[in-house]
Amino acid sequence: MSARFTVDTNILRIRNVIALNPQTDAFIPSYNVPMTGDKGCVCWYSGLDFLSSISVPTLSTNVRNVIETIIPGLSTYSTIVGSSINLGLASTTAGLGSAGYTSTSYIENKITQLSQTYRYISATTLYECFKNLANMRKITDELGPMALINVPSLANGYVSTINPGQYTILTSSMGLLGSNLQAMPFNNLSNLTAAQVDIAGYSSRIVNTSKMTVDIMPNATMTWDSALGGTAYVSTFLTQVGANTPIGTPVTFEVPAGTTSLPLSQLRFLLSPTNLTPWPGALQLHITQSNAADTLGTVTTNVGKNGGIFVTLNNMD
Repeated sequence: MSARFTVDTNILRIRNVIALNPQTDAFIPSYNVPMTGDKGCVCWYSGLDFLSSISVPTLSTNVRNVIETIIPGLSTYSTIVGSSINLGLASTTAGLGSAGYTSTSYIENKITQLSQTYRYISATTLYECFKNLANMRKITDELGPMALINVPSLANGYVSTINPGQYTILTSSMGLLGSNLQAMPFNNLSNLTAAQVDIAGYSSRIVNTSKMTVDIMPNATMTWDSALGGTAYVSTFLTQVGANTPIGTPVTFEVPAGTTSLPLSQLRFLLSPTNLTPWPGALQLHITQSNAADTLGTVTTNVGKNGGIFVTLNNMD
């Protein structure tokens, strides 16, 4: 049973309102919005119709059209946040290049291409290479022999230049010429030649202030047949090949009585400008000994074929 009537009152208080379609008597669908229509009549609108009825004067359109314009972008944002954020960020990162941004990985990649593809060497790298090449002793100690000079010229060896110009410091690892001594007998009159090194390649580098240092690692051992009855003196010195006159200052050891052996691990000889004029060419290492009791013995040397001798020519004032 239904009744239709009109109420004209200032205040109307109703506990529940059940809206029906006046044409079909069907219930108004859920979530419809009431609005004032023609002549104050209440009309029911769906959500989309409601948004279409609200105009946006500044845009000359309505709220629904504005939302439909935004929806595709909101959908993309939802997709990025929900499932594929890495792809979205990758695209964003790629776009940074157009804004003048350069990533660290990009710089590293380009530097690698410069060195591997275009053979570019930076000034810093080049300086480090030259600095390490100048220290041949360090290279030989850590990496093994890097150069061998055993001919009258430097054609088959390497000499590094630390400082440019004529006044320089030249250093090189030299090769042993000849052979080592193996249990060679000696007495008070013995004058043994233990090693030979050719420094002729330095001749064109000599100036008035030239000084030379010759470091020899003979790894030698002198052994006496019995304990020394008195003090012995072992002298090592350099000469020209085939000569006995020392060049530079000899290195001498005083061996106390009772000694049976003497190790000779490293010898350093200093040659002054006068020792280098005239140019001596190849040098020989001599070992002599004298003791009051004339105790006999033997000497064994083990100069490395490569890296056992270092020569430094110093042309600095």
